[in-house]
Amino acid sequence: MSIFSLREPSVWMHIAESQQVGTHVQRVVLSFDPAAKLSFPVGSHIQAMTWGCIPRCYSVAEVDDSSITITVSFSGGGAGSRFFATSPVGTKVEVFGPYDDYAYHRGTGRPKIFVAAGTGVAPFVRMVQEAIHEKLPSVLVLGVRTESDILYREYFEKIASAQKNFKHLFTLSRGEPSWQGARGYVTAQFSPEDARRFASSDVYVCGIPNMVSDTVREVRGFGTPKSQIFSEKYG
Repeated sequence: MSIFSLREPSVWMHIAESQQVGTHVQRVVLSFDPAAKLSFPVGSHIQAMTWGCIPRCYSVAEVDDSSITITVSFSGGGAGSRFFATSPVGTKVEVFGPYDDYAYHRGTGRPKIFVAAGTGVAPFVRMVQEAIHEKLPSVLVLGVRTESDILYREYFEKIASAQKNFKHLFTLSRGEPSWQGARGYVTAQFSPEDARRFASSDVYVCGIPNMVSDTVREVRGFGTPKSQIFSEKYG
């Protein structure tokens, strides 16, 4: 028997919407047949078969009964980013998953700290809502290049204005002179005064490998138990 006959089941989706967001991100909505009744756990990701043969993984940022939304960075010029940047609406995409290896951990009773860089914010779009449902204090720290690159900005600002338990911080590495907020990488926003809060929280980190490694090292230095740190690297 050929090993290729052992591939797990897949589903065909169509690109329903595709638009550039900021300087280097494509927001892509993939639609599917509602009859499939697909379930996408919070924090899950899919594997899209780009160009018909090259698998690429993307976190699921939004979900409804017939579509999911992913965010694709094309700053690196890889196969997946080129596929979604150039494929028109209506293009069929073979999708595997979802995979639930970066799940939100319910029931711990601890506050949540979400730390992301760029498209690494995608799984936190839904995780923040889970923290709110659990009535737990939560903080999002999102690092991007420029102000136009702040993904889901209005979404998080709206939540912050309505929920006292949620706070957010956007930090820019290449911010324009007009930017009045934080600057630098996400780890530059941490201070020794934050140690107690990190040590008593569940910390979720998602971004490029160097960012994730640096952040986890910093958080561990604050005394946060390894069992309370959940990280995912991409790129």
